[in-house]
Amino acid sequence: FPTRRSSICTGIPEAVGEKMFVPFFSTKPKDKGTGLGLAISFSIAKDHHGELSYTTEEGKYTIFSLRLPTDNGWDINGGQTT
Repeated sequence: FPTRRSSICTGIPEAVGEKMFVPFFSTKPKDKGTGLGLAISFSIAKDHHGELSYTTEEGKYTIFSLRLPTDNGWDINGGQTT
């Protein structure tokens, strides 16, 4: 099921949204962040056959949604039944 978290920011400009999940992209000064948080989160969601997305209206709000399947298709038992 989806988990949603709304931000306290005032919305994400379109130019920023296009780069937001790219590793090392940041709107913060270099000494305040690495730009890896959303890129890593996006990668983890994708690796688990899920999705990390967002909805935003610049100047108003941003909502991030994380969707993960209950069964991602991984064979964690090596083909053996328990």
